[in-house]
Amino acid sequence: MFSHFLKMTDPSTLAECQQAAEQGVLIAQLALAQMFWNRKASPKDIMQAYKWYLIASGQVLQTSKAVTQAMTMEQLLHAEQMAADWMRKTRKIPAASVGEVTDRLKRMGTGTADSN
Repeated sequence: MFSHFLKMTDPSTLAECQQAAEQGVLIAQLALAQMFWNRKASPKDIMQAYKWYLIASGQVLQTSKAVTQAMTMEQLLHAEQMAADWMRKTRKIPAASVGEVTDRLKRMGTGTADSN
């Protein structure tokens, strides 16, 4: 479903997505960034993609900080372990980054958490 949407770069879809992105809708910001990146009709598209990725990443960072503050240390470590396990399994990030989470868990004395 999403892959089809993100490949669309017709002017009306782009304009609709841009309007939502400018209103602060995170998923629209990410979709718009991806649309510009996929299109790459000019260097301006690449700059627009980067711009919207930066804007969206700022929102993600702010929200993740709020979520972190709502969690206990045990919950935080468990969630980080689940993410590291998923990334390792799907090979979405370098092994070194996954190792950082695992090392932190070992230093905290919690061992590894299950991935549920």
